Order: sequence, then C-alpha cells, then structure tokens
Amino acid sequence: MKILWHDGYHNTKWIATETVGFHPDTLEPVKYTFKPTPTNRISKDKLRRTEVQDISTNSIFRGVKTIWDIEDCIERFWNRLNPLPTAWRGASIVKVLRVECLCKKCVKRMDNKGRGE
Repeated sequence: MKILWHDGYHNTKWIATETVGFHPDTLEPVKYTFKPTPTNRISKDKLRRTEVQDISTNSIFRGVKTIWDIEDCIERFWNRLNPLPTAWRGASIVKVLRVECLCKKCVKRMDNKGRGE
C-alpha cells in the first residue's frame, strides 16, 4: 500500500505501532497484563505496547492513505469497540504514540525470535 509518511510516500505492508492506555476515569496510565508474543510486546514498565501488523491484510486499515489514518484506525478500534447504545466502556483509553514502517527483514527476524531461531 502506498502510504504518506512524514518524509513522503512509501510502499508499506508492515507497521509497528506503539500505544499506551489510560484509565477512563482517572486518566492514570494502565499497565498491560497480556503475555508478550514476537509481534506483540510490552515495555519493561508494562506501560507501552508495541504491535507489528500487516496493514495489507488487516481489515481495520482498509482505505488508509496516511500515517495519521493508521493512528486513527487503531484508536477507533480500541476505544470504540461497541456502539454507544450498549453503554460499553473499555478498560482503558488507548493512544497511539508512534507508527513506524517496517521492512520485510525486520518482521522475519521478529518471527524467528519467537520460534527460538
């Protein structure tokens, strides 16, 4: 996919996104508690999550044209999972800190580390 980044257009398939969560009432940072995987990691302080995604196959990224579209898609997905009438509220408010374009070699190295190679 041809995506507009801060330094111009790049053909992009894989991205890494770094996010942070905040409690919806107190706005205090929320620690991530999931078990890390090769493509879904958390920082040592458990406050930041980095996820590698293939934007060409993940339907939430359909139609994105810019890095800001990617940020918007991720925040919309996590913060608005269910319609308003359900009164559902997420456990945290997710904010995207960074989106980076990854090369195929980077993704392969991450995948191999997960298999102990």
